[in-house]
Formats: sequence, structure tokens, C-alpha cells
Amino acid sequence: MIWYDHSKDVLPGSHAILSPSSYSWLNYDEEKLFNVLQARWANTIGTYLHELAAKLVKNKITVNKTEARKMIQLYLLEKDVPRSFIDPNRYVDTFTTYVKDCIGFDMVPEQTLKYSEYAFGTTDAISFNEKKSQLKVFDLKTGTTQPSIHQLEIYAAYFMLEYHIKPKDISTELRIYWQGDIIVGEPTPAIILPIMDQIIRLDEFMQKLNNKE
Repeated sequence: MIWYDHSKDVLPGSHAILSPSSYSWLNYDEEKLFNVLQARWANTIGTYLHELAAKLVKNKITVNKTEARKMIQLYLLEKDVPRSFIDPNRYVDTFTTYVKDCIGFDMVPEQTLKYSEYAFGTTDAISFNEKKSQLKVFDLKTGTTQPSIHQLEIYAAYFMLEYHIKPKDISTELRIYWQGDIIVGEPTPAIILPIMDQIIRLDEFMQKLNNKE
């Protein structure tokens, strides 16, 4: 028996949609398969929309809804997203408002905040007005699951730890742009301080586990 060599076209550890190890698809009809594929593409599309938004914010390019629809469509097609899973209308309201607001508040896109090798994260957009002592953290959400402001509270805590700022000395505004709405949070020091303490405590524990202290 001479076996076909698929080492060049099948990556080690990769799994097919119709994989023998994930055999639930045996009971799928076409509609179910479409929904499964759409869910798989959702995270990838979200990543690409964040990329596009970051480029626009960085270059201070605002777009109206008509322009945004075309731009989203073309960008996702260039990224090889199947046309069947591209629906610019689903994102356009949130996308255009997010980009406009980020540019208006002079936000920095995709800024990483790091307390340690175990405690870091990358914001969608952030700004800090030193004269007014105002921190703003904005986040773009493209999924269907209700987002939580806790993620942005952690970003705020990382910012204060990294730049040695006390929560009581500044005001903080958090915004999540999701499904045409803006979820706003204005955490007090009573909210941020426990998060900072937890980061420090758990980081110290991980440092000890890895014999780095």
C-alpha cells in the first residue's frame, strides 16, 4: 500500500470541520452546519474588524455608514472570509460610532498594558489626559454575548499599576461599543483598588510557583 502524503496540506494538530473526532456533524443538516461555520468565523471576523478599526483610528480616518459598509465588505473579502458569512449591516452602526469617538477623544489603539509577564492585556483604545487626570478605555465588541465592564476595569487597574497612579487621583471612564449601544462605566477607587490588590497577590503567587522570587 502506498499512502498519500498530506504533510504539506494538513498542518499537525489541525482538525477538519468534518473531523472523525468531532462526530456530532453526523446529525447536522445544512442549516445546522451553516450556523456552526458562522459561529466559527465570528471570532475571526471580530479580529479583522478590530484590525480595521485600529488602522482608521491610528490614521484618524472617520467614515460614514455607507463608506464603512463597503470598507468592511472589502476588508473581510481580502482576508478570505467567505462572502456567505459577511454581513456589514450587522456591525456598521457600532463600528462607525466607535471609530468616530476614538478619533474625537484622541485614543491610542491596540495599546498593551503590562504589570508582569503573568498580568497584561491589550486595550482596543485608551487615552490619558494628564492635565485633566482623565483615563478613558474603549472596547469594540462584535459578538452576540452580553459583554461585561469587568474586562475594562482590569485594563484600568493594569494602567494604574504600570504607571504608578492611584485610583483616587484620577477619573476613569470605560465604554463598550456593542450592537449599536454604548455601555458606560465610571468605576470608583472602591472598585479598582481590590482588582489591583488581586493582581498583585496572584502575580506574587505565580512568581513563587515559578521560583522567580
